Order: sequence, then C-alpha cells, then structure tokens
Amino acid sequence: MIRWIAGNGTSSITPEGEDHKACFSRKMAHFDPTLPRRCKLIVLTEVRPLHLTSAAGRALIEIRMQRRWINWIGLLSLWAGALPLSGAHPSHELPMLRYPIRVVLSADESELVVANSRSGTVSALDLEKGIVYQESYLCPEISDMHWEPVKKEGFFLDPQNHRLLHAIQNKEGGFDLEGSWKTVGDPRYLEASPDGRQLAVSGTWSRQIQIMNVPGDSLPPEPLLTLDLSFNPGPMVFLPEEKLLLVMHAFGGLLAWVELDSGNVRSVVELPMNNFGRPKIQTTHQGPVLWLAGQSLNPRATTFQTEVMWGVLMDNQIRSIPVSLALDPMIPVHQMGRVYGMGDETGPGGDPGSVWSTRKGTLIAALEGVDKIALRPRLDQPGVQRIAVGDRPVDMAINREETRLYVANQFSDTISIVDLEENRNIMDISLGTQPMLEIHERGERVFYDAELSLRGWFSCHSCHPKGHSSGLLNDNLGDDHFGAPKRILSLLGIKDTAPFAWKGSLSTLEDQISKSFRDTLLHADNTQEKALEIGALADRPAIMDLLSLALAMLHPADRVSWLALLRGPLCGMTLADLHALTGGLFRFHPITVHIEGGDRAGRFVGQELVDRRVPPTGVVFTAAHVKVGGLAFPALHMTRANQPHVVAAFGGFVAADTAFAGAGRNNQRRQATPHDRA
Repeated sequence: MIRWIAGNGTSSITPEGEDHKACFSRKMAHFDPTLPRRCKLIVLTEVRPLHLTSAAGRALIEIRMQRRWINWIGLLSLWAGALPLSGAHPSHELPMLRYPIRVVLSADESELVVANSRSGTVSALDLEKGIVYQESYLCPEISDMHWEPVKKEGFFLDPQNHRLLHAIQNKEGGFDLEGSWKTVGDPRYLEASPDGRQLAVSGTWSRQIQIMNVPGDSLPPEPLLTLDLSFNPGPMVFLPEEKLLLVMHAFGGLLAWVELDSGNVRSVVELPMNNFGRPKIQTTHQGPVLWLAGQSLNPRATTFQTEVMWGVLMDNQIRSIPVSLALDPMIPVHQMGRVYGMGDETGPGGDPGSVWSTRKGTLIAALEGVDKIALRPRLDQPGVQRIAVGDRPVDMAINREETRLYVANQFSDTISIVDLEENRNIMDISLGTQPMLEIHERGERVFYDAELSLRGWFSCHSCHPKGHSSGLLNDNLGDDHFGAPKRILSLLGIKDTAPFAWKGSLSTLEDQISKSFRDTLLHADNTQEKALEIGALADRPAIMDLLSLALAMLHPADRVSWLALLRGPLCGMTLADLHALTGGLFRFHPITVHIEGGDRAGRFVGQELVDRRVPPTGVVFTAAHVKVGGLAFPALHMTRANQPHVVAAFGGFVAADTAFAGAGRNNQRRQATPHDRA
C-alpha cells in the first residue's frame, strides 16, 4: 500500500495489483516523486476542510481509477495552481463508482440532490434536461444524508473519519463544505426530526446513538446525549408528539423507543423480521402509523424447493403498526398491525427496503434484491404490480402531487423516474460513467442479488445483512441434512476460517459459496442446468401444486405437503396464517370427521383445535369436505368471526376447503381476501 502524506516525505510501496491510497494533509507541500507509474488505485482517505475541487486534478487523486498509469500533468497542474482550487467539481464524465444512497427533491421540484456513498460526492440533477450539472466532493465516503430543500443545506455522515459534515449549495449548484464535527464511531444512519431542529446519529459497530440540537444560523449542532446500546443500531425515526426516537436493530428485529429528554429506553419490542428498511411514520385520522419493510425468516421451514418457492421459508413483507401498539411491549406480535406481502405467485419480492404510502392509499416499496418498484394500489385488495428500475433501488423521493417517483439505483449509478399515473419507468438518468468492475465489486453485486435464488425470494444479504448475521435459525443443508436448524453466522472475516461448512467438509471458500448457491438459494450452476430445469415438466409450479395436493390427500400427516398446499395459489394463505395454525396457539383433542358425498363415504380421525381467544389473523376454520372428480376429501372451511371456534385438522395440519383443485367458491381458484393476504 502506498502511504503518502504531503510534507513528511514518508512512503511505502507494495507490489503491483494491490490497492494504493494517497493521504493528504491540510497543506500540500510537494508531490512525492517516488510514486510508481504502476499504481493501480488511488483513493483519498481523509480530507479536512481542504477544498480540492478541480475537475481534472482532484478526480485523479480522490476517486478510484481503473488505470495502470497516473496523469502526472493533471496532478502537477493542480499543485502549481494552473487549475482552479475552489468552486470547481469533479466531472461526472470520468469513470468511477458513485453508489447513490439518498435522493431528495428540491423545493421547486426542478432538480434532485443525490448523495453518493462510494465516491463521497454529492450530485445535482437537472430534471428538465435529465442530466447531472454539478458534482462536488465532500469526504472519502458518505453513509447517509439529511437535506433541507428550502434552506439548500444539509448534513452528511463520514463513517471513515467518524464525523458529521455540514454543506450548503452555492449559486452554481455545487456543494461547499461548511463544517465538520466529531460524532459516534462508525456513523451509518442519520435522521432529523420533522421540524429539523434535532438530529440523531447511530453508530452500528460502536453501538451508540447521539442526539443533538440544530440551532441554525450556521451554528454548530449541540450534542444533547450519547447513549450506549446493547445492540447494533440501524435506521431511526422521530416521534415528536411523544418526544421519542425509534431505534431499529441494524441486523435483527429489535425496536427500541428512546426518550429524548432523559435518554432512557422506554420499551423494547422484537418483531419476527430482519433487514429493516428506513421506517416511515404516517399521520392518519386514527393516529400515527409506523410503516416497516423487511423480511421474515421461518426457523421451522427448510430450504426445500417447495417451501422456498411459495414463501414458506422467507416472506418479504411490509408492516403497518399503529404507534400506540408498537409502544406497548406486552402486545403480542401477531396483533401488531397488518402485514402486506411483496412476493407472491405473480412475481418476486426479494429484499424490500424503502417504503411509502400515498394519500390515495397506494403502497410503494423498493425491492432492492430484484431491481423493481412494487405498487399495491389498494391495501384492502391483493395484487402487486412491479416496475423494473435500475440495479438495487435503495431510496425514493416523490413529488407533492404524488405523480412522479424518483428512485436511486445504487449499483447502476442511475436515477429512475417512474410515472405513478401510468405505472411505468419513463427515464433513467445516469450519474456518470462506471469503470470496469473489479472481482470484489462483481461479488458485491452477486451478494445482494435476490434473482439468483428460486423465484427471487431472498439473497445472501437476506440472512447475512451487510455481510453480518440476522442471528436467526435456518434449517438448510449446511450439514447435508434437514431437521437441525442452524444459527446464521457472520460472514465478516470468513475467508480466514477454513475449512468451511458445518462439518468442515469443504476446503475452499469457493466450494462453500457454490454449495450455498446450489442448496440454499436453489440456483442452477450453469445455463444447461437452467434449461433442463425450465423444461422439466415435474418442476412446473402447476404440477408441483398437484403433487402437493395428492400427497396431502394420500398422507394426511405429511406436514410439508400441507404447508406447500396451504401457501400455494390454490389456497393463498399467508405466512401469518400458517404461523397461526402451527405456532402452538391451540389445544388438541381427538375427534372424528365424517365425509359424505360423491362416490365414497366414510370417516376420518383427526384432531380438534379449540382456541379460547381470537386467532392472530381473525380466521375461523371449520370442518367440511370438498369433491374432486366425484370423490370427497376431508377439508376445511375458512371464515371470519370474533368467537371461540373449532377447527378440523388432519395429521396435525389443517386442510382448506376453499380451493382444492379449483373446488372453492364459484368453482374457481380462491383469490385471497384482504384479511387473508394482508
């Protein structure tokens, strides 16, 4: 690694091919003539208030360059003053990875302000022309941004130097750094109160949050308190009416309510979710509602093909929780609001992130793992429409009329403009040219790609958020057997822990990755296998549904077949319904169910499930039968009521009358009701 600090003349050189970093102090005295021509990458690792913003010179120093030589003319021009050192900006035409993470619409809705994490720059987009007209460097990396469109100023997080930055937009549209203050270690998330008078910063690995006042008038923020937590804090949101701050676990399902005055944690709630996106609080006539996007991993399910295909293993969901319920740790989880699935038989929903609910009731979610925006026009009806955008949409902004949606696509370095009236992507604006990707950069994109899994249900990131761990259990073939759920471990530093797999049976990391893709994500290893898999009749969803139906009828104790059947499109039950049936909420008593009709009559010994409370989903099941091809089979009628109820179950699982082989209402496939699918 080349380590060069202007003014002290020290340097060290490593072999070609390694990452080289150049560090600059406040004063540039001279250039080190020992810098070799074979330098491959140059990255500015720290800049204090120094304004090095010339287009040709700074870009060569501060960005990652895929070059095997250095343009010494540009560097010397910068040093000698031939190029301006203030007010300029790095050209967006130069190849570099930007990775936009936050996007904010200007007050007059004529431009966008975009924070780029990898390049540490801020871009200004002209929406009328569809181009980037300014881009300014702030720090080596930006992890989050809060921008005030009216004041044209904002705050940024520099995680490498653990600092909070303040920048303003000048008359030319560029961004000038005005101040820098020390904050918690590894600051990753920044949130502002609705009135902009308070800021909250969470440090994921320092396990700290800091709350500060923003006095305005260019005065520095005033720290109010710094709180140590027992978990890794992630996204946050203010609840000003209660003087509370909601802090979410960066990897797991914890929600902690922190009192702004005292810094005490009022309550902690744990949801069966992980991979939380940035939360939103919406004011309704019934009070404030908390919107959360995330994933729910079923520790009882396996990575068997049917359970993955129908979302039994991993469910991608949006939750709406009244704040009054979220504040009460005694409320059972299944009574906390409503759940809306983002993935179903119509398409994938891997890794939902940002979420928005319009005034008309349309639910909008960014599906980061499958590069789509999901629209659910009505919450009381099923059905999700998906719109393709760029690679990994991580943030959204919407105009005041709610007719245009602006999406920041991290891996493609683009901004997509979605017409919400026509429900289509009308434009992609490039933030600049990307260089040829290195192997680790290609691997990063594979890690976050849910389309590599069966039907796009989950990615590597789903169980290993940001390379770490959700801390949950998963029953996979890591030990070559089902039946023993295993704790999900962190992948940080995994390359140094050979041998791999639970039994240590794999000697290389490449073998472990291949096994995970094949046995956990259920991804075909090559094109030929994919073609065979697509062409095989036995693997078609309709055939698998019929096989599940036949197995469930022939073997009433086949739990996997019953789960697949109930979750599939024939019944359309949600993961919450399955949890209600299998989560141990009922007492069992043997009963006899009589079957009549068709060409066969008889009786079937099953179990009676008596629930003394209202079930989690409000679903009431009663014994019934259904005719298929002149034969009558044991089944279940599904209704709604707030009364104690009796359910007929066979072999420990409940059957459903409403749609076996098209024998449901009106002899058609049952479409899930709002209560069911939600």
